[in-house]
Amino acid sequence: MSPGNMHQAVLMDFPVSMGGYKFTESPDEPCVIQMISCPYGTFGAPPEDQFREARYRMLSLQFSDYEKEIRRHLTGMFPKELFDFDKDVASISVNRWAHGYTYAGPGNSVRVGRQPFGRITVANSDSAPGADAKTAIMMGSRAVNELS
Repeated sequence: MSPGNMHQAVLMDFPVSMGGYKFTESPDEPCVIQMISCPYGTFGAPPEDQFREARYRMLSLQFSDYEKEIRRHLTGMFPKELFDFDKDVASISVNRWAHGYTYAGPGNSVRVGRQPFGRITVANSDSAPGADAKTAIMMGSRAVNELS
């Protein structure tokens, strides 16, 4: 864990091998590093305001902002004699998932927004006031049942 940094968690990527790709088995091998950031808004503000503020802040950052922060974070985390950012980092990929801030809207907006339209149904964590796998699975089941 990395409290106080943009990315609160830094870890070697999940051990998945497929096709000709074999996952990294040791920190001595080249590896994929995953850095996770879960920004929040002003402490004490209502949750929906915090989520909106955090989403805005996250989406307003440029790639160069992320690169600077990742450079600063990794350079500060690893010993200087063992890590040279320019030599050791081959590439950076940034995925910004603002939908992780799903929150119920005013009134019954989530329920209204997921109403079937003919044979089209809406299913994901955004079709309920929750942003987790359990909610997404429940909404998928609900949507399939609406087609029956």
